[in-house]
Amino acid sequence: MNSVFISNKKDFEIIYNDMLTQFPKCELKTFDFFLKLLNSSNYKCELFKINNQNIGYISYYLSDFIWVDYLAIFKNFQSKGFGTQILNHLFNKYKKLNGVYFEVEPENEKDLNTQKRLQFYKQKIKCVETHTKYFLPNDFELYEMKLLYKPLNSKSLDDENILNNIEETFSVLYSYITNVDEIFNKIKHHLLK
Repeated sequence: MNSVFISNKKDFEIIYNDMLTQFPKCELKTFDFFLKLLNSSNYKCELFKINNQNIGYISYYLSDFIWVDYLAIFKNFQSKGFGTQILNHLFNKYKKLNGVYFEVEPENEKDLNTQKRLQFYKQKIKCVETHTKYFLPNDFELYEMKLLYKPLNSKSLDDENILNNIEETFSVLYSYITNVDEIFNKIKHHLLK
């Protein structure tokens, strides 16, 4: 499996068209905002291929930590271990950084996929659940999610680190959201009480 970094509109259209089918509308950024992110130095989008076939993709914000923005496997290649391979590629490439954050939908008894997804991150990827009450910034509704963390080195993660990392990430990934400061303050309030 090899990967290529996506940096232009034409190549990103393939990924964005897939995102429209795999992610809820409230979790998606606009195409134009993605293009703005792709032109920044600390936002990466990798497309993974085998024998010239697109397998999946991951986009992430890069600092002294990684914030995974989107991870998806194209429909024909799901449940074959490619998600794990992509994440292991990411972990190995950036093993000197502190760790990796994931925004994950909470378990829903009516949606088996939410349960499987959370199990994947906790058991297969060895993420820990932060005790942060986390809300995904969006312009639709207050959307609670779980914030998971995968340490890459032995540096401990405390509430202040988490809050600083969230604030930094929000200023980049969610700057287009009108009430992003209000959402951040809600998270801060829950974390520091």
